[in-house]
Amino acid sequence: MEKLKIKSGSKITTMLIENGEYGKEMKSSFEKNVSDSSILITIPIVDGKRAKIGDMQPLLVKYSMDGVAYAVEGYIDDVVKQGARQYWRVRKTSEVREFFQRTDVRVRARLNVTFIKKWWDVHGEPKEDESIGMTEDISAGGLAFYENTPLAVGEIITVKLPKTPRHKEMEGRSEVCWVRSTEPGNAFKHMVGLRFIFEDQAEKERVAKYVATLPK
Repeated sequence: MEKLKIKSGSKITTMLIENGEYGKEMKSSFEKNVSDSSILITIPIVDGKRAKIGDMQPLLVKYSMDGVAYAVEGYIDDVVKQGARQYWRVRKTSEVREFFQRTDVRVRARLNVTFIKKWWDVHGEPKEDESIGMTEDISAGGLAFYENTPLAVGEIITVKLPKTPRHKEMEGRSEVCWVRSTEPGNAFKHMVGLRFIFEDQAEKERVAKYVATLPK
């Protein structure tokens, strides 16, 4: 992933993502790029106190450059203490993109998705496992879904989005960004967050249109 091209101390806005919706804006500041996939930001102050948010909380980080708003999604990976200062380390789950409220908001949708995991056997022969999952939410940049096949962060899989009344079936590659275990009794063992990998701008626009046509 591309590193954020903003200076340390730059003002940013964070919004928690709950059930596919953005929460209240919280003011923060950018500290540094920890790596290509992680950033460090100051913990927002809410009602005079540092916000207390659990690990793995999805959120959106928004900032402006030359009058243009940009955003990147991620989740809180850890709380980092440096002297008297405390920061959130945020693991990014999407590429930086221009921020448009209409297309960036995640849509809660129950879609039966098919995903293909490729692997190699002990003889070095390529194999494929095809499994079924169900989405929790989806946006123009990725989705969260329930499934039962073990997946690892960073793994690349192929995902097939089903045909809808207003759009044909779609297929493309995605990167696994996070994996959580579900509660006992759930029909699925895991909940997984994916970031879509676009081959070109045209594919990115097709996915955005697909999401835009889903029932709200």
